[in-house]
Amino acid sequence: MSDGMHVLVYGAINDRKGLFELVDALAQRTDGAHAPRLVIAGAQDEDTRAQLQRAIARLTKAPVVLDRFISSETELDLFSVCDVVWLGYKGHYGMSGVLVQAFRFRKPVVATADGLIGWFCRTGELGPVIEDLSSAAINRAIDDVLARREAPVVDGHMLERNTLSQFKETLRQAVG
Repeated sequence: MSDGMHVLVYGAINDRKGLFELVDALAQRTDGAHAPRLVIAGAQDEDTRAQLQRAIARLTKAPVVLDRFISSETELDLFSVCDVVWLGYKGHYGMSGVLVQAFRFRKPVVATADGLIGWFCRTGELGPVIEDLSSAAINRAIDDVLARREAPVVDGHMLERNTLSQFKETLRQAVG
């Protein structure tokens, strides 16, 4: 990937990720060469693939698009180089493994306020929480994260209990 800022959208790529709202917001930015580059990594469903090709054509910086299952090695690379992880999900009230990965890699997130993702992010420690998916709200949140340029302070955050080692310990205790 190139130099500059990178916004990562990761996992199963479909409309519920708020991807098209993110693309709209990035297309409206006026920072030209300094605009963050969108990185979309994960298998896309057919409807999303067709719409996405049209939508990303409006971006000033060509996005990086990996339309496939992402291996562990590539996942490590993606989370290591991104500056912010997008969690602008629509109508999703459950948890997200992407949030846990962002936490694990100490990457800030931009998250919607709904559901468990919003609940885990509500304090702002992990990054800004947005109430709506308007371009203005998204760009304010991205600007906020990129202006900080430091890892979120998350020591003691309850997401620490969502690690592989904690999961193994919970299983060990349950089995006896």
